[in-house]
Amino acid sequence: TMTSWAGFYTTGQFLGFEAWAQGLASPTLMFAHVVEIAPAALALVPAAAVLVVLVNAKVVGWTSSWPAPRARALVYGVGATLVLATGVAAAADVASERDTTPVASGPNGPTVTPHEEFVSMGMDKSGPVARLLVDAFRAVAMTTLRAGSGERGARIISAAAYAQRVRPAQARRLNVIVVLVESLRKDELTAEGGAREVMPVLDSLARESTVYTHVVAPAAQSDYATTSILSSQFPLRSITFRPFPPDLPFPRVLPYDILKPLGYRTAVFSSQNENWMGMYNFLNTGGVEHFLHAETFKGPTYSANSDRGLHDWIEKTGHAGKIDDGDNITEAIAWTDSIAPSVPFFAYVNLQSSHNPYLLMRKFTPRFGPGYVSFPVLFDVYPADSAGAVRDMYDNSLAYADVQLGRLFAALKKSGRWDSTVVAVVGDHGEAFYEHGFGAHGSQLFNEVTRVPLIIHVPSRAPGRDSLPASSIDVMPTILGILKLPPHPAYQGVDLANRAGRRDRPLFTLTQTAMADQVSVEQDQWKLIFDLRRSAARLYDLRDDPGELRDVAAQFPAQRDALMETMATWWSRQIGYYRQLPARPEYYAPPAPVPEPLAPPRDE
Repeated sequence: TMTSWAGFYTTGQFLGFEAWAQGLASPTLMFAHVVEIAPAALALVPAAAVLVVLVNAKVVGWTSSWPAPRARALVYGVGATLVLATGVAAAADVASERDTTPVASGPNGPTVTPHEEFVSMGMDKSGPVARLLVDAFRAVAMTTLRAGSGERGARIISAAAYAQRVRPAQARRLNVIVVLVESLRKDELTAEGGAREVMPVLDSLARESTVYTHVVAPAAQSDYATTSILSSQFPLRSITFRPFPPDLPFPRVLPYDILKPLGYRTAVFSSQNENWMGMYNFLNTGGVEHFLHAETFKGPTYSANSDRGLHDWIEKTGHAGKIDDGDNITEAIAWTDSIAPSVPFFAYVNLQSSHNPYLLMRKFTPRFGPGYVSFPVLFDVYPADSAGAVRDMYDNSLAYADVQLGRLFAALKKSGRWDSTVVAVVGDHGEAFYEHGFGAHGSQLFNEVTRVPLIIHVPSRAPGRDSLPASSIDVMPTILGILKLPPHPAYQGVDLANRAGRRDRPLFTLTQTAMADQVSVEQDQWKLIFDLRRSAARLYDLRDDPGELRDVAAQFPAQRDALMETMATWWSRQIGYYRQLPARPEYYAPPAPVPEPLAPPRDE
């Protein structure tokens, strides 16, 4: 109960099944995460719990001496109060259903009906026990969702079998660097319509590269999004959140699994602790020659409020701190410089400066605002009217990451490797600043969270812009195409050079966190957001309403139903494949559905 109240303090919601699954998967990291974003909760919540226990003991001691009639009256009174409260809630439920007056769900939140707001408050904010009961009933209900039985992808092949498909005379032995920038939303770049220059190095790269302007993240949470980008697999594998266990039961193929047998040196340079939610279990396939993350880094890691003794303990154990992006890039430069020019390499670089609460390194002078705020920036919870000041902190953290990217690019040019290196830069997901009533990520699937930039620089290729629909699970298939390597049958993404069929392609995003369980699907000008906890669908016409302010599901039922069917087919294929996965799988996951183009809206 105390832990659930701590969750309510930091996120505004009591902990459900997903939150408990996340906490149990990485208890030390979760504890340190709470320390980083809300250290006060570690003192206030236990103090409140002790106070409740003391008051309860006092009341019990006081009432134990009462005569029997008076004690019975107390019991009857408590019982009557519970019955009255239940009756009032039932009446409010009925009354809210009859009231169709739109209301805002929090500051700048989407418009909802009074009944939707009532149900939302009841599910998320009624109390720790009530939240778990709601999730239990929901889990039972979700087991009835459609799950396919026969869909599967291509037959699994070994690394040696794939290597036999490669035509050495055609393959381009270029170096590859994939850079993932934490929480990088699309409009942070002037190349993508940003209002101010936050990342000049990345904007300069964009002017020399292919910029994909319509890219949707596969997930709104880092553990799902990161692994999906590198594996080119959708993250939907179960009806509720599941961390990655030590022995993964499903097949996946990471870029180094393909490139190392072809003579590439391989490395991971991650500023975060990849043990978070078991991501290390997913990423460590045996194909990585050099794996650097917070747990293996020999230097200091950091967390918020590092002057506190508890934070010193975190840094000394290395269990939850993050590597300064500057130190991470220094390690990456040293590794690339150690490789002979004739030997190609693949490196995955993960930069974490821009994760909430957007800590700024002391050695970096803020470019936007003072570099701090006077209130705690909790995950998903801070004053909505101060979102602009928090956005300044976020922009400063991105500016710091941009400086480190500049160091990496300069080192590649100095060593003569720039002209033989493919560089892809992508955000794992975006970040919200109360455009729709919430902050950070891992919550509702509006565009500020789902739309990310994707920049791919290829030596000797003319710059350009590609506006066709894309997903960041397409990064690795596209890189294989650039290297003139055959597509891998494990991939669910596509090579973005193949433009045929992309215009009408559906794009899926998933979130399974303590804050939300949602799926979104985009096709043509339409976007559907389906809330699995509330069985509620919202439809937006992105052409006329790019800010996603008007739910038009009632006005365009044909488009709503078509997208619901597409989402259901995708869900069915994914859940059906992973639910029936044998001990020794023979096939990869099935491809995404390819529905018919959606009908345009009729002129009224």
